[in-house]
Amino acid sequence: MVGGEAIFQRIYVCLATCKKGFLEGCRPVIGVDACHLKGPYPRQILTDVGVDSNNGLFPIAYAVAEIENKDSWIWFLSLLIEDLGIRNGLSWAFISDKQKGLIPAIAHVLPTAEHKMCVRHLYNNFRATHLGLTLKHMLWVAARATTIPWWEAEMEKMKEEDLEAWKWLVQRPPNNWTRSDFHPRYKCDLLLNNLCESFNTAIIDARDNSILICLESIRMYVMLRMANRRAACGKWKHPVGPRIFKIIEKNKMGASQCIPRLVGDKMYQVSHMYGGEFVVDLAAMSCSCRRWDLCGIPCAHAISAIFHRDETLLNMYMSVISQRHT
Repeated sequence: MVGGEAIFQRIYVCLATCKKGFLEGCRPVIGVDACHLKGPYPRQILTDVGVDSNNGLFPIAYAVAEIENKDSWIWFLSLLIEDLGIRNGLSWAFISDKQKGLIPAIAHVLPTAEHKMCVRHLYNNFRATHLGLTLKHMLWVAARATTIPWWEAEMEKMKEEDLEAWKWLVQRPPNNWTRSDFHPRYKCDLLLNNLCESFNTAIIDARDNSILICLESIRMYVMLRMANRRAACGKWKHPVGPRIFKIIEKNKMGASQCIPRLVGDKMYQVSHMYGGEFVVDLAAMSCSCRRWDLCGIPCAHAISAIFHRDETLLNMYMSVISQRHT
């Protein structure tokens, strides 16, 4: 304060290690959120986090601004885009709770980027006027649907159950909230903005301090997190991170219920013993269920075909080298 007037407005921080690790080892998906700085000079902390190759939180950048609005988001995102060298918005996706001014800000700085909405936040808005466990279940099943026909079938069920609820939900662009409309280029099927929430929780004590102490506490947290992750990576027992390994092991169990039939060069028709026919293209790392396409982790159908050929389960997003870079 100088003469009773505040002279501090904003500060942006993107540590070189965070920038390098994100660009070299994370998916092209950015979680965006904001939280309050509760010290003697209240401000807003704006945060960007990424998703590493073990589906974990990876801090990218953060800032302190006087208020959360379109102008402050444009300022923050513009600096982030410049730091990351983003030129083509089609290659990037954002996920958020649609904070104040964020939607028009992203549309302004990166109009071609995909903007996903946290489905928990979507449901909280939905249940304000549409209550009941049945509707809750229907919304979440529709959000988790990985193909258009599956999503359409679930939406039709909701329409029959509650027409007004269906009208409310169908007004929301599908590419904002359902996996059936997510583009596979991002290799990320997240429906929740949990990573940002985890970061905000991790810095909750820092947010009670003055701005300088808060920023130093956040820097210390990020530094120690990077060091601990690097040490943990060196102790991995498998070629992929522990979270990804658990998913693959679960999918291996599902593969035991599948019958693969070779129909072409690395092409398979996979029959599930409880019904359903799927096409797996090992060359394209794709399955008609779209689960492999969306997250880069082989689904049960793909693993059954992979085992038939004895090929590797991994792709570039799940390598130890990628994680060590991050």
